[in-house]
Amino acid sequence: MVLGIKFEKIILVGDSAGGNLIAALTLRLIKTGLRVPDGLFMIYPSFDLKIDMSRPSVLRSLNNAILPLGLLKLFVSSYVGDFKLSEDPFISPLVACDELLEKMPPCRLVVGTADPIEDDSWRFMSRLMYLRLI
Repeated sequence: MVLGIKFEKIILVGDSAGGNLIAALTLRLIKTGLRVPDGLFMIYPSFDLKIDMSRPSVLRSLNNAILPLGLLKLFVSSYVGDFKLSEDPFISPLVACDELLEKMPPCRLVVGTADPIEDDSWRFMSRLMYLRLI
C-alpha cells in the first residue's frame, strides 16, 4: 500500500523502445519466476532488433521522412551495441521460445501501417494468438 492506495493489478505500458523494454522485462520475470504483470499495453513496439531487410515494412521505410532506415539502425546500434545480441529474447522478444511466450500476460498492441517495424508486431501478435494469449 502506497499513499493509502492498495495496488491489486500491475499493467505495464510502453511506446516504441518502451514496448520492447516491457516485453523483454516480462520475459525476464517469467524466466526468473518473479511476479509477472497482469497485462501489457504496447504502442508501436519493437520486437525484433535485427532490422531484416526482407521485411516489407522495413523496405517501405528506406526513405521514410520521420524514421528512415539509416536512423532506425543508428538507434538500434546505440541501444544494443553488438548486433549479435539482437538474437537474445531479452533484447528481441520475437525470438523468445514458445515456453516463455505462453506464460506472457494478456497483451494489447497498437501498430501503425507506416511503422518501419510493423511486420514484427504482426509476427509477435500471430505467435501470441497461436498460443491463445490474445
